[in-house]
Amino acid sequence: MIISHKYEFIFIKIRKTASSSIEASLSPHCGEDDIITPMPSSPEHSHARNWEGSISSWQLWRRIPEMIFWRASTIQNYKGMSQRRQILHGNLYNHMRAVDIKECIPAIKWNSYFKFCCERNPWDKLLSRYSWQYKDQDPKLPNEVSSDLFTSYLQQQLRASPSLSDYPFYTDRSGKLLVDKIIRFEDLTNDFAAVSKKIGIPAKLDLQLKQGPKAAGLSCRGFYRNVYTSEQKELVASACAKEIELLGYEF
Repeated sequence: MIISHKYEFIFIKIRKTASSSIEASLSPHCGEDDIITPMPSSPEHSHARNWEGSISSWQLWRRIPEMIFWRASTIQNYKGMSQRRQILHGNLYNHMRAVDIKECIPAIKWNSYFKFCCERNPWDKLLSRYSWQYKDQDPKLPNEVSSDLFTSYLQQQLRASPSLSDYPFYTDRSGKLLVDKIIRFEDLTNDFAAVSKKIGIPAKLDLQLKQGPKAAGLSCRGFYRNVYTSEQKELVASACAKEIELLGYEF
């Protein structure tokens, strides 16, 4: 996640949407006072800075329900510090929702800064997420997936909090859009160029997608259509209906 005071933009990171590549491309241009959250095990992201802070008592009180009900399997860790502890310490973290970022910065900056994220066809994205998380558990990867394992994964994620849908990353609690631009993963190069021009950064997209060796076989565009069963397709369609409708995604 980046909050750039120098260029007056906020970048919200969504998993498996090339967001790490976007962040790595923008970060070298950012100012010393800009906020760049750390990414675990990422040598190219040694320039993370200004992400540690303090939290007020009213912010902590509002977040107690989240701290209690988050499932351990959904918590993003950084050097052993869970999001629960990061919230206690007031730290900003890598995959932080727009609604939470909004609560951490002055309203005048939130309202005036250009806010954007990158989104991806959810059927494609969730297969990519599965192939990364299960790269050492699914013996059929990289060119296939174990259907039962994949179904179990989708069903488990449906019950988790946060769920399969990334719609809450860029909307408020009533579903109102909080970003000015959603870059499409499917048109990444052109959309990134347009955003770079908008914010005034002469950045060239450095695609450093973190696909492990067992994920590479599933990276071809449109391959997901050969993987999903009817049941799996409907699970994703139901869970991600809001972003599918918003961005006009089709299977």
